[in-house]
Amino acid sequence: TVPCLRHTQRLIQAVYETAGKEVKPNVIVNRFEQKMFDSGIKQADVQEILGEHFVGGISNNYRLVREAVDRGVPLHAIAPNANVVNDLKKIILPEEAVQTTVKSKSLFGLGKGLLKRKAG
Repeated sequence: TVPCLRHTQRLIQAVYETAGKEVKPNVIVNRFEQKMFDSGIKQADVQEILGEHFVGGISNNYRLVREAVDRGVPLHAIAPNANVVNDLKKIILPEEAVQTTVKSKSLFGLGKGLLKRKAG
């Protein structure tokens, strides 16, 4: 929400006033939902407001997270390619997330590969 982002800006300012400018607070937005036709806050808005302090957002996947907590296992043990797992990778291991994105094929590319095999 807009009030939450304003409060976050004030917290960042308080960190600077307390610890000095050499400390760089990072902000992660938890349970972030961005719907296609919703007029709510977009990730680009958060990036614009928080600037370099915004390091990423974690998708809202309550069912998966609840199951992992209830079972006492890591998220990736239940669903290694879930949106929450990929969001965490982007924040914690950005170089690995980039490699995974490059390696993955689009559905269009997959279809072309199938057509080549049938034709050949």
